[in-house]
Amino acid sequence: MLQVDWFSWVTAHGQILPLCVIFINIGLFIIVSNVNLEFLFTLSVPVVTSDVDVLLIYSMFRIYWFI
Repeated sequence: MLQVDWFSWVTAHGQILPLCVIFINIGLFIIVSNVNLEFLFTLSVPVVTSDVDVLLIYSMFRIYWFI
């Protein structure tokens, strides 16, 4: 039986964890405010580029979540 050490895999691929957090927040955001897909797409493109963009988008969704 193949056993995967998820924690070491996620830390080795550092982008995976922030992406999961972002997509969870995007999912919540859609449920709350019914964002159209074009807007969502323009937000999800920078996620791939760098951790800074990930943090910016994450903080943006946090701000929307609390408003």
